[in-house]
Amino acid sequence: MQEHDERRSAPRVRLVPSVAASLSEIPVSIVDVSTSGAKLQHDTTFPYAHDKPFVLSFFFEGEQFVFFCTVARSRVDRHPLSRRMVFTSGIQFEQLDPAEEHRLRHLTETVAFNASIRHLRDM
Repeated sequence: MQEHDERRSAPRVRLVPSVAASLSEIPVSIVDVSTSGAKLQHDTTFPYAHDKPFVLSFFFEGEQFVFFCTVARSRVDRHPLSRRMVFTSGIQFEQLDPAEEHRLRHLTETVAFNASIRHLRDM
């Protein structure tokens, strides 16, 4: 399902299930994504500064995605299902060229379409 927050420059879509990824070799899960950034969950904290560059790498439907990004925020949360502590971080993509932005837009449209089909099937 699509969600939109007034602070965001692009609507985000929730990834169900989340997508395994690495943030500069740190294992993370992508829980939602847009053409401007993503929300990640991870089990460990990592040192970051708002201008420190990271590389997010993941596969979606057999296609590899690799993007430069920065961490905008990070906090510790309690996972709603398992009740264990988990870190949640918001990242912003940096230096996207038009082809990369197109690939991200296609990914978000695919996820939103698949969520709509699941919703219709569950009715």
